[in-house]
Amino acid sequence: MMEASAGQAVMLNAVDSAFGRLGENAKRIIYWHLENSYQIQREDIVKKPEAFIEALENLFGAGSRILVHDILVELSRLLSEDIPMDLAFAIRRISP
Repeated sequence: MMEASAGQAVMLNAVDSAFGRLGENAKRIIYWHLENSYQIQREDIVKKPEAFIEALENLFGAGSRILVHDILVELSRLLSEDIPMDLAFAIRRISP
């Protein structure tokens, strides 16, 4: 298991990368909505994984599955290991 701050950094980098695939403006808008509509700041993602996933589902509907998949794929790439395809579990596992 990783040190908490290192795991958090890797997780947030994976989220940034997945959101960034939509474009930098889209990434900023997503973070703005998370903060202003759901009270989830970027740093809170690792502390509130279920709330983060629920917010993505509310924002993107079924499309949230694509973002979650992209986050997990990027996380797997950054860690050089297979990650379970359950985002909440993966977040808790690498950033306790």
